[in-house]
Amino acid sequence: MWALQNSLGSQRTLARYRQEGRIKYYSMEENEKPFYLASEIQSFLLQRGKNTNNKK
Repeated sequence: MWALQNSLGSQRTLARYRQEGRIKYYSMEENEKPFYLASEIQSFLLQRGKNTNNKK
């Protein structure tokens, strides 16, 4: 989750994108924590023009 938040800005930004329907997420009834598919996040980042390669 940290890498995802780092790519998108912050935990609040991530929550806002979920609420606005920009990022698709899944949750289990037991804990209601959001889960994301890596392919969907990569697609979202590519649409926003972010580099998804982990080059340092």
